[in-house]
Amino acid sequence: MKNNLFLPALLLLSLPLLAQRDDSFNPSSLPETFVLFYGAPGATVTDGRQFNTVSTHPLSGGWTHIVQLKEAEQVLFYNSQSGLAVRTDNRQFGTLQTYNLAAGWTHILSLNYDRLLFYNANAGGGTVTDNNIVTVSTHPLSPGWTHLTGWYSRVLFYNAASGAGVLTNNRDFATLSTHAFAGGWTHVVHTDRGVLFYNAGSGAGTLTNTQNMATLRTHAFSGGWTQLTFVGNSNLLFYNQHSGAGVLVSMRDFSDLSTHPFSAGWSLIVQL
Repeated sequence: MKNNLFLPALLLLSLPLLAQRDDSFNPSSLPETFVLFYGAPGATVTDGRQFNTVSTHPLSGGWTHIVQLKEAEQVLFYNSQSGLAVRTDNRQFGTLQTYNLAAGWTHILSLNYDRLLFYNANAGGGTVTDNNIVTVSTHPLSPGWTHLTGWYSRVLFYNAASGAGVLTNNRDFATLSTHAFAGGWTHVVHTDRGVLFYNAGSGAGTLTNTQNMATLRTHAFSGGWTQLTFVGNSNLLFYNQHSGAGVLVSMRDFSDLSTHPFSAGWSLIVQL
């Protein structure tokens, strides 16, 4: 099946965060990672340790989703209103291929290193593609899931309104377990220390394991963070799109590693 046969699917105060600052933190000792900050239009790539600018790029506006194609060292940009998508390299963002996909996909999730899941929370249904955006399989996924995150061979579907959660495999999305989480989590992020559930309104956070989603620990973060991005090395970046404030947090102990006065207005932040 060709890619053009996709079925249509798609407080804010920055407060001091978390625990005490870890003065022993040495960012230069961490392995190299890179982070893409995207606004409308334009983008900046930084390192993932001290967030120093590596390069800037005049990318076009309007992209609603940016997903790293890890195995290919490429990036997919997608506009859910128009269905337009562009596949680029992950350094200079030169166009490799453009696509006219179905509009309306609400989530795009990288499955391991070689496949993507396109999911429509409004209509239901999912399409899995390879990294060339060629359809591999389609699935009658139920509508209403507000958050998707994945790791290894699993995908977690979560509904923020009801608190319902389903853990599936990432091949045919057969149910492995169901879960009655709390409702209201605004962010659900997989990290190398577990899955973090965060509520931007209250600041509440819960870290679970990835086997049976059992709670590992809870924490009272500050509220108002609009984006949480795992940047590698057991670190999570908290960012406020309205103020530009950012804090790098260790997922080992939830300590505040460093603060950063980013520009306001970045709509998407992706680890490359």
